[in-house]
Amino acid sequence: YARDKEYVSANPCHKLLLGLKGVRKADLTIITPEQLKTFMQNIKEFDSRRRTYIQLYPICLLAAATGMRRGELLGLRKDAVDLHKGIIDIHAQVQECQADLPLKTQSSYRRIFVDKNVLSYIMEQSDTESPFVFSITKTHQFIYTALFTASFRRFYMAYAKPYKSFTFHSLRHY
Repeated sequence: YARDKEYVSANPCHKLLLGLKGVRKADLTIITPEQLKTFMQNIKEFDSRRRTYIQLYPICLLAAATGMRRGELLGLRKDAVDLHKGIIDIHAQVQECQADLPLKTQSSYRRIFVDKNVLSYIMEQSDTESPFVFSITKTHQFIYTALFTASFRRFYMAYAKPYKSFTFHSLRHY
């Protein structure tokens, strides 16, 4: 808009690199089942080697099992999970440092059926003092997106270099 109205001569965001350097949407790779298995083993090892306030493995496991978006995962509350029926109701998300935000579109509000073994594992790993399924261990608060992204990038730089164009979003397409 600003460029069309000639308020600026060039789009200042044009050269901004979002995500990983050199990765375009057209370059995203759908990983194979074998690659996913190795990826999940690596992320589990990464979590065990570095004792931090968040664990990536359970988040990535649920992402791969459901195709949920990052904000939906980070904003998932325990009261949205029915462990006995294997159901997750998606009705809120995290954006930046805010939780319980509405989803972008009406079709984003949905019910997901999840393998009960995966869901049981996720809930066993969950902090008992937090209303969120995934939380910062020390504070029991939701995991804000910048913290998750920084942790995932540290993992990626340490382990996932063979997957040149693999991003967390790639788990949605597995």
